[in-house]
Amino acid sequence: MAFKLSQFKTALEQGSRPNNFKITFGKPFTLANPSFITPSVGTAPDATQYAVLCKAAAIPAFTIGVVEIPLQGGRRMKLPGDRTYGEWTASFIADESFGVRKFFETWMAGISTNNFENSSKSTIADYKQNIEVQQLDVTGSNVTSGLYVLKDSFPTDVSAIDLSYDSTDAISEFSVTFQYSYISYTTV
Repeated sequence: MAFKLSQFKTALEQGSRPNNFKITFGKPFTLANPSFITPSVGTAPDATQYAVLCKAAAIPAFTIGVVEIPLQGGRRMKLPGDRTYGEWTASFIADESFGVRKFFETWMAGISTNNFENSSKSTIADYKQNIEVQQLDVTGSNVTSGLYVLKDSFPTDVSAIDLSYDSTDAISEFSVTFQYSYISYTTV
């Protein structure tokens, strides 16, 4: 099928740019113990700096499983199964005070601690939080397609930060892996 270049340009518009995205973390933690987490990056006591220092992320993937029902004659009928959600990982630039990394370390410590004598019992509402992922337009200001919300998210892995005398022209980075219950999608 032949098409004109003008049709392609109209369909593409400006094209989606993978470097124009916005990640928003909610403010976790409503524990009676306010020392559960005290996020701070520089002078910002909220999660906006964590979104700014997020270097890379992804629009989450999801899968619909397949249920195969055997039929006579060896054939199988395929039906849609459960929708499953994998883990989600984001990469962060380490600030000089390590505030972003401390935020995630403290979040994880509030979920599970090795200090059983002084551990406070947290509830799911105390540590699960929504994370919003948005793809922005070419100007970096407007949401192009919609808002993906990772519902009931919590970190399960904070990666190592490699240290080396050979790395003189680089800024430290680390990644955080999250688990979540499901994805909510809304158009903006």
